[in-house]
Amino acid sequence: MDCLFKMHNRFSRPIVVFIIKKYTLVKIVTIPMNYVANIDIFGLYLLPVLLISFINYNRAEENYKPVLWYFFLLAILKMLDTLFMLSFGNNIIIYNLEGILSFLLLLYIYKRWGYFSSRKHTLNYIALIAISFFTIETLVNKSMLLETSYSKAAFSFTSIILSLNVINNTLFSTKSRSTILFKNLFCITIIIESILLICLSIFLNPRLKFSMTFLESIYLFYRISVVFIISSIYLIVSFLIPKKSYINKTSINF
Repeated sequence: MDCLFKMHNRFSRPIVVFIIKKYTLVKIVTIPMNYVANIDIFGLYLLPVLLISFINYNRAEENYKPVLWYFFLLAILKMLDTLFMLSFGNNIIIYNLEGILSFLLLLYIYKRWGYFSSRKHTLNYIALIAISFFTIETLVNKSMLLETSYSKAAFSFTSIILSLNVINNTLFSTKSRSTILFKNLFCITIIIESILLICLSIFLNPRLKFSMTFLESIYLFYRISVVFIISSIYLIVSFLIPKKSYINKTSINF
């Protein structure tokens, strides 16, 4: 007797279907673009980013290391996402946790960069509100197995506002061009991904009854953006991360 397992990644409804017979895995049916789907599902697009991040970690300046933590967090969540789907057939818990954890780490990144230093408690208040909003929506859903789509959309919108503020502040920065480029590229990537997540939160809301063909097209666009565009910019960011400056001291004997 065949076993049918529906699988989706942390941002979607079921998209990929595994058809498994009694003893043999027959094939993977995807809708559509099989290779892109598998790269996304198993997080293969993150491998180059992780490799460069590991290489540059010890050489990176302390204030910019949280960006590498962000990449590591994405990879860990992706692995847990796939593990939960294969083991339990449901990854909604990871989907929900990904939203709040990545948002809180983003707040910490901007705090370490020195932004909002004139308003020391602003980011703390934002973090507290985010946790409260996430908790309330979870309680309203009465289960962690229901998507916290409103929280996801709220976190994404706030991320866009904060990232635009960081980009605006870099216009008056005295940092090197490479550091400014590093910050701006990271923020631009956050903005792009947040806009896509807002769109997904709207279109994939179960209360809105869009056709399956339309939803597949929306998700396909998101999937291609993540695999090819967002991952490429993250890779550039991992290359550009500011490094520690080592001053070679030489002693002169008279």
